Amino acid sequence: FIQHELIDLACSSAEAAITRAQALLHEIISAANASSTEKQERLAVLQREYNLIKELLSSTDHEVEETKLSKENDELIYYIHQRVFLRFSDFFKESFNPSIIKDDGRDLKEALRKCLRELLDSIGFDLEQEMRATSVRLESYTSRLVNDKLEQYRKNIVKIWDAIDLGEYAIQQYEVPEYKQAFHQLSGDHFKKELALFKNPKSFFENNDKQKMADSIHEALQQPAMQYLQGEGETAKDYYLTILLKELTQLQQHVERVVEDTFTSFTSVLQEEVD
Repeated sequence: FIQHELIDLACSSAEAAITRAQALLHEIISAANASSTEKQERLAVLQREYNLIKELLSSTDHEVEETKLSKENDELIYYIHQRVFLRFSDFFKESFNPSIIKDDGRDLKEALRKCLRELLDSIGFDLEQEMRATSVRLESYTSRLVNDKLEQYRKNIVKIWDAIDLGEYAIQQYEVPEYKQAFHQLSGDHFKKELALFKNPKSFFENNDKQKMADSIHEALQQPAMQYLQGEGETAKDYYLTILLKELTQLQQHVERVVEDTFTSFTSVLQEEVD
């Protein structure tokens, strides 16, 4: 199904490109067949249109796109925190389980510390993976912003000179930035108060001690999680803002080349007999 959709999309894109090329060729032929007087008039109009487009391009800025990407990044980071901590209960149950915390002569304090380490590693890894997934979304959003900019150029330029075909533009593919795993710097020493809620395995699993500890650790992790997401979120924002500006600059250069090439082609045809 997806393969058929991609084929249909490619065919539609090719058909559109052919239609645009035919229209451009028709206009060039029409210009070539015009009289000397008509060519002179068209040259004067063409020069004015060209100057207007150059002015339009030189006055372009990217503040709107930068603001949109920053906002998208902040929203994505906010929802990472929500998603990960919705899974906290499952992570806690997997880490603090009866097979590890049992009264069979083992060092229960050490067992608790191992359970805590597993919990921190699980949530830390989940946060890191969420950051990587966010990178994929940010790259996709960057591509959308660049494509929207192309459509904006197309819409504005065609109002001035409808013979110009800007074609298509696709951003490069980029590596996902390196993100640190969250909570690697935390240890049992940071959770002495929370681990002290443990009395014995029976009370922990049969009474409400397990839930009390879970709630306490959940609360204690909020600030470190927010600090992690704030730091890595800024890394993501800086990385994709750099990519956005690079791609928007390259897009503008692409548009400028198309405009220049089209202008040169038309003026060449119109100047054949005028000179």
